[in-house]
Amino acid sequence: MWRIDREYSAPLWGDEVEYTLVHLNSEAARSTVLLDQTRILKKWTDYMAGTESDLSRSVIQPEWASYMLESMPDQPYRGNLDALLAVEGDMKRRRNLIQQFLLQDQHVVSISIFPCLGISDQFTTPHFVPSPTTAHSRMLPREICSPITRYSLLEQNICARRVDRAETHVPIYRDAKTPWPFQDSPPCSTIDQGPRRGDDASPQVQDNCIYLDGVGFGPGSCCVQATFQVENESAARWLYDQLIPLGPVILALTAATPVYKGYLADSDVRWNWISASLDDRTAQEKASLPPRFSSNMTYISEDKRCKEEYICSKLLVNDDVKEQLLRGGMDQRLATHFAHIMSRDPVYLSQTDISDVNVGDANILDAFQSGVWQHVRLKMPPPDSSDIGWRVEFRPMEVQPRDSENAAFVIFMFLLSRAIIAFDLDFYIPIDKVTESMDAAHKRHAVLSERLWFRKEGWSSERFCSTMCFRQGQTCLCGTSAIARRDSGISVSQDPEYALMSVDKIINGEGESEPVGRAKFPGLIPIILAYLELSGISQNQMIRLSPYLDLVSKRASTQLPTPAHWIRSFVKRHPKYQRDSVVHQEICYDLMKEIVHLGSD
Repeated sequence: MWRIDREYSAPLWGDEVEYTLVHLNSEAARSTVLLDQTRILKKWTDYMAGTESDLSRSVIQPEWASYMLESMPDQPYRGNLDALLAVEGDMKRRRNLIQQFLLQDQHVVSISIFPCLGISDQFTTPHFVPSPTTAHSRMLPREICSPITRYSLLEQNICARRVDRAETHVPIYRDAKTPWPFQDSPPCSTIDQGPRRGDDASPQVQDNCIYLDGVGFGPGSCCVQATFQVENESAARWLYDQLIPLGPVILALTAATPVYKGYLADSDVRWNWISASLDDRTAQEKASLPPRFSSNMTYISEDKRCKEEYICSKLLVNDDVKEQLLRGGMDQRLATHFAHIMSRDPVYLSQTDISDVNVGDANILDAFQSGVWQHVRLKMPPPDSSDIGWRVEFRPMEVQPRDSENAAFVIFMFLLSRAIIAFDLDFYIPIDKVTESMDAAHKRHAVLSERLWFRKEGWSSERFCSTMCFRQGQTCLCGTSAIARRDSGISVSQDPEYALMSVDKIINGEGESEPVGRAKFPGLIPIILAYLELSGISQNQMIRLSPYLDLVSKRASTQLPTPAHWIRSFVKRHPKYQRDSVVHQEICYDLMKEIVHLGSD
C-alpha cells in the first residue's frame, strides 16, 4: 500500500467547496438553515442519470449537516494556465447546479457557519426543536445531522468516548453596551432537571463567552479545500512540510466566522472551535493528550533542512505501530507520522472494515486518518488505482461568499505549491511556532493586527538562485545580489531564520523600511510571479490571472476586507443593532440576503 515507487508527472489538482442551504422568509424577516440535503441529492442523482450537459461535470455529495452539501469537479484540473482560468467558472457551474434544485426563497450560500445556528428561536426549516433529554445537544435538534451513517456515528462516538456532550466557549466581542461580565444563558432544558451526571451534567458556562452545546457547531461549519498531486513521494513529503507554516497565514486571510449563535464573537475564524466541538478526550486525558482536531504536529521529509529542533519533541505516537513500520522498511520520519496518526482510536469503523481485512485495502488507514483532523494531509496513491499519484491536501481555508474569492485562494495555493516544488523553497519553522501562529490567526482582524511566525531568511535554494539571480541580473528575489554572494561568500541562510511578520509582509514582501544590510523577504506573490515568468506565461494570460493574485494581495494589505471583517461591519452598521453584541434575527435575515446577492455575482 505504501507506493514509494509511484511516479506521476502531471501536476493535477482539485478543490472541494462546502455550502450551506438557507431559507429566507420575507414575511417574518427570518432566515433559517434548510434541512434539505437528502431531497437535493436525490434530485441530482436523477438529473445525472438523464443528462450529458456541462453540469454533469460536477460532483455533489453530502456533508455532516443536513443543511450542507459539498461540490467538486468530477475530473481534476490540469496544471496549465488555461485550466487555472476556468476554475471560477467551474465553481459557478457547481453552485448553479445545486440552486436549480431549490424552491423559491431557498438558496445555496458559501458561508463558514450560519450566524443564528443554535439560537432559542426558530433556526431550521422545517422547524425542529432540540429534545430536553438528548445527550448530543440541547441547542441543536437531532434532525440537523445528515442521515448518512458515518456522520451520525461520528457524533455518537465522540460523545460516548468523552462521557459528556461537547461544550465550546467562544469569547464574545465586547461592544459599548454588552453586559459585562457577560453570562450566556444555557438552554432552558438544562435547568431545574434534578441531580445530573455524565450526559446530564449542568453546563459549565464561562464568563464572557458564547456557550455552544454539541458536536454540530464544528462539522456544521463550511470550508474550501485544495488537493495537489505531485511527481512522487519525495516531492509530496516536501510539499506537505512547506504547506504547514502557510496554514496560519491563509487561515487569517480567509477569516469568515465572526458570529456564533446570534452573538458577535471576539474571534474571526472557526478552527479552534471545531477542535473543541470534536474533542473526545475525557477530563483526565486533557492534560496529556492533544485534541483530534489541531494543526499539524509532524514534519515528514527526510531532507537535511528539516532540522531536529523544528520537530515536536512531545509527540504522541503508537510505539508498536512505529516499530512495525520501521521493520517494514519505512524511514523514521514517515513511520513517526503514521504512528502519531494511529495513536488515536478511529472514530468510526464499519463491521465490513473489521471482518474483511485486506492488507492491500486502505479502508482502515483511511479510518485512522479521517479521525485525526489536521490542516495539511498527506494522501498516498490508492492501492487499487494506477492513475492517482501522491497528493497533499491543504485544509485550513474558510469558505468565501463569492466564487471569485474561493477561486482566487485555490489558484494562489496551486501556483505557490508549484513554485515550492520548482524552486525547492524552504519555509520550515518549529512546529510549536505553527501552533502559536494558528492561535494568533483567530484574533479579530488578525491580518491587520497580528504577526505570525514565518521563514524570513534561508528560504531560498540553490535551484532558485541559479535560475532567478542570474536571470534578473544584479539582484535576486532572495534579497542578496548574485555578485555579492559570489564575491563575499554571503550565505543564503542567516540567523535568525524565522521571525514574527505581518501577513502583508509574508504575502507582498518587506518594503524599504526594513533595516539596511539584511536580506528582505520578497513575499509569496512576487515568488509566484517569478515562477509564472519562468513558465512562459503570455501577456494575455497574465492579464486574466492577475485579478486573482490581486485579490489575495489586497486582502493581505487590508485594501480588501476579509469576510469576517465585512460581516462584522455589516452587523454593526445595521439599524437594529444595539451595540450589545447581539445579532438579532432581522439582522441575520438582511445579512443572508446580501450574501445570497454576493454569491450570485
